[in-house]
Amino acid sequence: FAPTAEQIYLDTLRIYNNTPESPYRLAVAGRGSLLSVRDANTAIAIPREFYLAQNYPNPFNPTTNFEFGVPTQSRVTVRIHDITGRAIGVLFDDLVQAGRHHVVWNCDNCSSGLYFVSMSGTGFHLVRKATLLH
Repeated sequence: FAPTAEQIYLDTLRIYNNTPESPYRLAVAGRGSLLSVRDANTAIAIPREFYLAQNYPNPFNPTTNFEFGVPTQSRVTVRIHDITGRAIGVLFDDLVQAGRHHVVWNCDNCSSGLYFVSMSGTGFHLVRKATLLH
């Protein structure tokens, strides 16, 4: 159930019962914001804006976790830079559905110090600091 470019949500609702006409199909459309989705009988809140949470644990040794959220389907890139701004690598680069997501950074071969983690895509750019202590 994803919005069109005009923010109109379109889908088909199927109603099942024990009749020859089953399932009954009903087209649904509407404007608005998707507030949650259901996944295995659990409601998952959809963020209202893009976010990149502070990593945990922080300081870390040698792995840490990042949570990020997107309000709509988006291409997201998460990059790591050292204190001098030199690119260390790309932690994540993919198209994701609206919702919350997690990535893990394993920095076994990195030097202790301060790193910058940036999340970017169309219309957003966020940065967090992460401290590695060996």
